[in-house]
Amino acid sequence: MRAALLILPLFIGACVTTKPKLYTQQELGRVAQSCGYALGELVQEHDEPRILFVFSLAAENKTDQACVYRWARPRKLHVAFMAVELAR
Repeated sequence: MRAALLILPLFIGACVTTKPKLYTQQELGRVAQSCGYALGELVQEHDEPRILFVFSLAAENKTDQACVYRWARPRKLHVAFMAVELAR
């Protein structure tokens, strides 16, 4: 019985999810530039750090998208691509 009580916290701790890291603008800027995006096109919100928003003015390039996915996946981030059109 004691062994079960000692092991139980380990199982409970394994079920708790941790909040994803909130990356700085400099970190996101380096990723953006290495993946073919401009500074400021990758954004992470304080309220929902699990989502990485990609705001792009240019047509989406599959290679650039794959680069962002490769960076985001091991960090457990979901990627949301947003096509932005400027109104005239």
